[in-house]
Amino acid sequence: MRRIRPSKWALWSLPRRVIVYLLVVEVAVLAALITSVLAMTVPDGREWLTCLVLIACGGAHVHLSRRTEEQRRGSAPGPHIDLTSIWTLPAVLLLPVPLMALVVIAIRTQRYLIARRPLFRFAFSTSSILLAALAARGMLDLLGVPAWTTAHPLTMLAEAGTTLAAALAYGLTQLLVVAGVIALSMPKPARAELFGTAPDNALEAMTIALGAVAAVVLIHNPFIAIALVPAAAVLNRIALLRQLERDASTDSLTGLLNRRGWLDRANRTLVRADHRAALLMLDLDHFKSINDTYGHVAGDDVLRAVAEVLRESTRAGDLVGRWGGEEFIVLLPEVSRLEAHTVAERIRAKVREMQVPTTHRRGGHVVIIEDRTTSVGLGISPDHGPDLDSLVAATDAALYRAKESGRDRVEPAEPALHLPGQREH
Repeated sequence: MRRIRPSKWALWSLPRRVIVYLLVVEVAVLAALITSVLAMTVPDGREWLTCLVLIACGGAHVHLSRRTEEQRRGSAPGPHIDLTSIWTLPAVLLLPVPLMALVVIAIRTQRYLIARRPLFRFAFSTSSILLAALAARGMLDLLGVPAWTTAHPLTMLAEAGTTLAAALAYGLTQLLVVAGVIALSMPKPARAELFGTAPDNALEAMTIALGAVAAVVLIHNPFIAIALVPAAAVLNRIALLRQLERDASTDSLTGLLNRRGWLDRANRTLVRADHRAALLMLDLDHFKSINDTYGHVAGDDVLRAVAEVLRESTRAGDLVGRWGGEEFIVLLPEVSRLEAHTVAERIRAKVREMQVPTTHRRGGHVVIIEDRTTSVGLGISPDHGPDLDSLVAATDAALYRAKESGRDRVEPAEPALHLPGQREH
């Protein structure tokens, strides 16, 4: 029989502050559950039936989606969105706290037996879900637990509002608890690593909404909830396909579009804008000296900082991508030459003002405040090219002129030469 050696657990390899955080969360959840068990009344038959149906449905969902979940877990940055909230939220809304906890622990245990993640990760993930469930339950107690029996429109509206408040408490609590351990574990986590991407959060919101629907179904007939299991498994498959599609078009380091993803969207965007757009191509000046002086980890941090500048300096409809290495590209649809030049200068100035906290080759902390300038090429469609390929070529040439003219400047592209018979826009 294999001996269990607590001293060899992977938990102890984590930073001390992370270990303390994990233990505080788990002890707080354990204390709350013990208190609720001591104060509980005997559940009635309907509550036990609802509990068992949720455990069965959640377990079936876990087993049906086990392969897609492993693929999703292995390829997504940031917090993993566990879609079993479809079953845990109804437990929050309909069951006393001890039975609610039983549903969460039973479903999570089935997940653990399949995934076999490190035990401390399983324990913390389960605790974060339980803490979110307790927060949602506290919101229900504060606002009044819905009776779910009245047909009066105003009462039903109030109960819907209470359910929404509990769902928000559930989602936000879990998000913040997980973000806390990520913030303590990483020196400088990106926003997406802390709080997930917008598609991730939309998926979580959809899952919680389905959990509220499942609660309503369970109120009328617990056995009808079984019909939601295939739908939940299909949702896992859809989430995987969307994630794989996003990964194929996203630069893993910066979170921006990669070259392939940018080109695919830029062609469509340019057509929709009737070829009225501006193109910016940026190249970081003296970037090699940053890698040579501080190391590649510092270089990666600089690239992430530039990506954040680009996000902050552009509109939601603009296309921002990493072109390759230390080059970035931005398509600004439906802007004038003056507006595009203003955006380019704003980006150039913000890059120059960046102060990038990072680590040097020996692991010590350092802030990069030099060699942060960028050269920018600016092209206008259709003046500098009738299609995307020619516009990129003209803007790239402008970028190289900016580098040759002293760097840290915005250089406009030269007008395209129209050959005989070429159609002008």
